[in-house]
Amino acid sequence: MIRRENVRMYESTESISAIKNRKGEIKRLNSVSQVGINVREISGSNKINIQSHLSAETLFKSPEKPSSFDIEGQCHYFNFSFGQVFWLGPHEWLISTNNDPREIAAYFKDNVSNEIALSDVTDGYCELSLEGESLLKILKQGMTCDLRDFNLEEDTESNKCVQTNFAKMPVVFWKTSKLSVNLLVRRSYADYLIDWLLEIGSEDGCEILS
Repeated sequence: MIRRENVRMYESTESISAIKNRKGEIKRLNSVSQVGINVREISGSNKINIQSHLSAETLFKSPEKPSSFDIEGQCHYFNFSFGQVFWLGPHEWLISTNNDPREIAAYFKDNVSNEIALSDVTDGYCELSLEGESLLKILKQGMTCDLRDFNLEEDTESNKCVQTNFAKMPVVFWKTSKLSVNLLVRRSYADYLIDWLLEIGSEDGCEILS
């Protein structure tokens, strides 16, 4: 039997946006003519936490599923029919989806017979996009993980994701394109992280976008 914890419809609202009053804010030195990094909040997707002792291959079984090689293993994410699935730990995954959380709960009820814990954690997280020429420089100042495997300066795809500390805060981090990453941070830390980015990015210019 599936345990559903706080599964409900979620709609992103301006009132809980981490940057609701800071759109267009720029902090730069007078000598800087270009913005080195842009920061944008990604809204509209739901975040569903899944915990189970079942394997990923069993949990995410589907005719169109990726191969078992793609979905099993550590520190990666894969695309599934309802969105992206991020590996968080040996028995924990995070689903980022545009679907109603009730649809996700129904999917697991119909396809997985064993018990799992499913929670809608959308309200608890803020997803931010960081991109620009100063990205790698800023990440190196605030991140504890080895960034070389992400090849951020190259036009290559990567399905790696990692939980690490960024500006002393726990985040889930992954590459989206060349010099562009997304990170998932707890909403209670998001405002502090925006302040940190504005401060650390002031030398090259940091812009908060809507």
